[in-house]
Amino acid sequence: MPREIEPTLLEHIKRHAVGRLTPAEAQKTNLSVNRRIFEKGEQVGPPTQRITVNEPTLVVFADDDPLANWGHPCRYMLYDAEHGNFRQEIQARLPSGKLEAFFQPIALKPIGVPPVGIYWPRPRRCPIIIPDGNRYALLFAGFTMQRHLNDIEFCYRTLVNTYAVPPENIITLSFNGTLTVVNDDWLGSSPAPAVWPGDGTPYQMVINGQGTLAGLQNAFAQLATRLGPKDLLFIHTNNHGDTDNTGAFLGYPAAFPGGSGVDWGNEWVNLYASTFGQMLQTLPKYRALVTMMEQCGSGGFGPTILETSTAAQTSFAAACVAGASSYGATYLGAPWDAFAYQWIAALAGQYPNGSPLASNPDTDGSFVVDVGDCFNYAQANGSALDSPNSSGAGTNPGKLVLAEVYTFAWFWCWLFTTYNEPYYERVLAGKLTQTEFMQRMNKVVPDLKKMIIPEADKTLGALRHKLGPEMKRALEAVFDK
Repeated sequence: MPREIEPTLLEHIKRHAVGRLTPAEAQKTNLSVNRRIFEKGEQVGPPTQRITVNEPTLVVFADDDPLANWGHPCRYMLYDAEHGNFRQEIQARLPSGKLEAFFQPIALKPIGVPPVGIYWPRPRRCPIIIPDGNRYALLFAGFTMQRHLNDIEFCYRTLVNTYAVPPENIITLSFNGTLTVVNDDWLGSSPAPAVWPGDGTPYQMVINGQGTLAGLQNAFAQLATRLGPKDLLFIHTNNHGDTDNTGAFLGYPAAFPGGSGVDWGNEWVNLYASTFGQMLQTLPKYRALVTMMEQCGSGGFGPTILETSTAAQTSFAAACVAGASSYGATYLGAPWDAFAYQWIAALAGQYPNGSPLASNPDTDGSFVVDVGDCFNYAQANGSALDSPNSSGAGTNPGKLVLAEVYTFAWFWCWLFTTYNEPYYERVLAGKLTQTEFMQRMNKVVPDLKKMIIPEADKTLGALRHKLGPEMKRALEAVFDK
């Protein structure tokens, strides 16, 4: 039976640990303690950094960047458990053990979101044009905590409700294959809340498997049999990661032991970018790959993804550069990851509760929000602590969209603005939610696309052919005289 520290001695150690902090550290470092005494020869720390103690030891854990996802800078402060004397401090990247917080100057702070308005969006978007090729999505989180689950649900709803991606085309892998989340202190797990904090309704996403290497391998095997030349694949990874001498990696659980006191830090396994790239290489040639990663060190996946992608166009976006951390935030009274939250909101055209965006992400006036627009919006409205970065391969990868870009987009929008106004008025009157409006609109779009686009291409193409020579002569008269 593990021994616990004597209460008076514990208080002495706590005071000493706080006293060791510099004035700057005292404003940003959270301290926790493991009441258990580690006996001589026992090991402390996660699998990636085992520390063997040579005497009875008490561990104080210092989190030097509490708002960041893991891994990030932290320290193990080791004390003599018999007399309370400080022995040594060891730099680390991950927590471990049953940690009890006792000094917390830093906590997630709410970030304001505009209240729900009567105009949606500002400016209003056209209904999407559903492309001819299929669209698939892979959503992944290993050690899924509540903020990561919130992000993934937001992403899932946006894909299904706004972009009409068939649910059967989305593979969602999370923690143990259920809505269960890892507790923020890494000790034990909890069921998800009864409702999603985004809008207070039950979770909609279907989780298809565990957030593990085996889960990913199975997902890529499925995608390899389904992806076709005209298809698009969207990949979003979330939860925790880091970078070491081998490269950037995602963390995932090695196993799922039972019991309420599981130390999930002891189950950490690294999934390196190189392994992720090997799985990407198993896919056939297809039209486009859109990747958005949130975990710490996520930017380190970029070069490998661009090199191994078999898509004609590849877009990559990450919350932070290799070796850096990504950060959480509080929106709508709940935890989220700042970059993912804002990136998905730009894609959705609204925040989870239906409130309008801070600005119109379609800054180039293309009538559609592309991945470049999403990145710019997230960079402008997310956490200043993040270090967002993006890259791509192929022709104009930043212009990739999850819908279809139409040559005469203004004509498509003009027709809809004219004829769907009576139905949109129901949204303004509160008789229909924005999500319900988009869901119903997406049901009819495929039929309208078949009706409108061929005729528009023919009519507007003929008009351009007819007026082209006259425009050419007018321009020549001004510029070539």
